[in-house]
Amino acid sequence: MRPALMKKAAVVGAVIILALSAAGCGASRGGGSSSATPPPPPAGIPAGLEGQPNLADHGDSVSITFPAEMFEGVELSPEFIEVNDYIGAETNNDGTVTITMSKELQRSFMAAFQSDMDYNIEYFISEVDYLKEITYTEDMRSMQMYVEGYTDDDLLPQLIYFFCYPFEQYQFMLGQNVYFVITVYDAKTGEVVSSLTYPDDMI
Repeated sequence: MRPALMKKAAVVGAVIILALSAAGCGASRGGGSSSATPPPPPAGIPAGLEGQPNLADHGDSVSITFPAEMFEGVELSPEFIEVNDYIGAETNNDGTVTITMSKELQRSFMAAFQSDMDYNIEYFISEVDYLKEITYTEDMRSMQMYVEGYTDDDLLPQLIYFFCYPFEQYQFMLGQNVYFVITVYDAKTGEVVSSLTYPDDMI
């Protein structure tokens, strides 16, 4: 039943990933209700990760550099560029891929991404009894999950890893160094149940 639960959830950021492979900081978003006061998100990201080192701003357009594995097996043909409404696409000497697109297209990716994220949050809260609330910062650097009556099971770790993927893709789309923290709290006591820092805890 749990694999089916994951399958029914929208693939967060699917619009972004399909487009790539097929051819406000501090504000909180999320749903549910909690009896605990949400703690503040992490104070910041490690030094050296600020900014958008993988993005070049051209005014009305941006060039974003993605890891090579995101485009493995994809031919960056004129047809690929046209189908996805990109301005350009090229493979760099180190294997990374740089996509140039209008800022309007980039914004549409972000809007679709957040819509999928909010849908998945509402869905999981409605389907998982102990999951009471999920919030996240608009910069996709921090997510807070609140649980009540949770006893160890294999679903919660799966949910944490499920949300790692869209957080990672969102930051790639903004040309950012990927870094985020997902923390699970007891909704009544505020105590930390589990926490994952990406990419540190993935090594």
